[in-house]
Amino acid sequence: MSNASKPSTTKRKLLIAGGLFTLFAIGAGVGIYYGFYHHENADITESSAESFFPTEKKFVVVPNVQEGVNASVQLLEQQSTADADSVLYFVNVTFTGDDMDTTTRYLRRGLQQDNNNAALKLFVSESELTKSTEYQELKNQVANGTAETFNLTSGAVGSYKFQTTFDDAVGIAFINSEEEQVQAFANFADVPNVPGPIIFASSMPSSSQYPTSGTINFVRRYKTDVNTGEAVSFTTMKFVDIDPPSAPGAMIYLSPVAGGRSLNDDGVIPIEIEQAEKNGWYTVSGTFEQEAPAEYDGSTANYYQEIIIWCEPFGVYLGGGAIEYTE
Repeated sequence: MSNASKPSTTKRKLLIAGGLFTLFAIGAGVGIYYGFYHHENADITESSAESFFPTEKKFVVVPNVQEGVNASVQLLEQQSTADADSVLYFVNVTFTGDDMDTTTRYLRRGLQQDNNNAALKLFVSESELTKSTEYQELKNQVANGTAETFNLTSGAVGSYKFQTTFDDAVGIAFINSEEEQVQAFANFADVPNVPGPIIFASSMPSSSQYPTSGTINFVRRYKTDVNTGEAVSFTTMKFVDIDPPSAPGAMIYLSPVAGGRSLNDDGVIPIEIEQAEKNGWYTVSGTFEQEAPAEYDGSTANYYQEIIIWCEPFGVYLGGGAIEYTE
């Protein structure tokens, strides 16, 4: 009897071992699948951007605020992303000169106003200033609402940014508040130093696999180089009413190939979404603007022809859209 039972026992052991091996293989396969191949659809987050890039309305250089130090002053306009009629205005002051500390300080209007201990004050006036303009006259303008004053708490060093209620400021003056004297002044020119922003191309990428909508505008913007006073152009991408695909790891690329569907073509570059929670993926909804990537080729007219939506985890094409040029 004992000898007859041995094959049966051995068979049971083999069956158990085989079952355990099968379970182990299934578990390992599931683990590999979820670890390397399975990806949940991406979480879409709402853009937190409240405004677009600032537009320079006016620019002036105020010479000799202090010995050897000039001030470049910009009047900036910034439009809300939620309401086209909602616009904020800012005065940006940058001091330039030899051997200067270029530490940047940003101050919002109201936080440092009317501090009598400040040695240097900035006055922004709706009126044209002249050599005969005195400190008391500027104080009177502040009292009647035709001028605003801001304190430069660290003096003529670095950069400051103040919000202003004036959309058409004219005169700029720097005051030594200890001596109550006008140290330097200038008036904005009537003509803007740089052209306004221009939308020169747009695209409405789509996908047959994952619903997505919205418009991506390419904007040529200009700003004044505060060191040279020259106009400098740069490109931004304005994302309008974006509803991105919920695909796992969607990323967008610019391609110079019309109808392009491959990332291997020469000149293809990624567009990393700055507000994305992960890997710069195309997972931010709403309206926002960001600068074109450093690799962006703006030297060749109409160079990029296609926006590609690509699934990073699986390496497959999800959709795209032609870039239409308006100039």
